[in-house]
Amino acid sequence: MQALLTEHLTNHVVCAKDEHYSVGAAETAVNKLWHSARAMMLHGNIHKRFWHFAIAHAAYIHNVTSPSRIDKFKTIFELLFLKRADLTQVPPYGCFATVYKKWAYPSRSNLRSSI
Repeated sequence: MQALLTEHLTNHVVCAKDEHYSVGAAETAVNKLWHSARAMMLHGNIHKRFWHFAIAHAAYIHNVTSPSRIDKFKTIFELLFLKRADLTQVPPYGCFATVYKKWAYPSRSNLRSSI
């Protein structure tokens, strides 16, 4: 893991639980994700119990659109996967969605009760 972090010019700093405010870069990243997630939840009129989905969505959008430290003209996603991210398939947070599940109707023989 250390080799990967060094390769991508990342300085990994470990701090105690809830002490991220002592590291300025980490505090900025946490605040940016929190404010993005909060804005998405307010815009979509989403209940607070779904905050973890908003944080995950905000982190994904951040990783796909943020420039990398190695090459300012490429995003983090482009450096990792060697292709541009397709953002046309990413719906806005809180949009209406349904899950399509192919329904299998039970056969008549399964409906009969055994004696």
